[in-house]
Amino acid sequence: MADKSPGKSRRKPTLSIKERRAAKRARVLETASVVRKRKG
Repeated sequence: MADKSPGKSRRKPTLSIKERRAAKRARVLETASVVRKRKG
């Protein structure tokens, strides 16, 4: 998909950054909850 339209992914770089931040936040929250469950 990225090979077919390289201009598209280059057009909205902020969106990918926002998505990356959201994914990182979700992952951190999930790991935190897992640690809490393990600790408890």
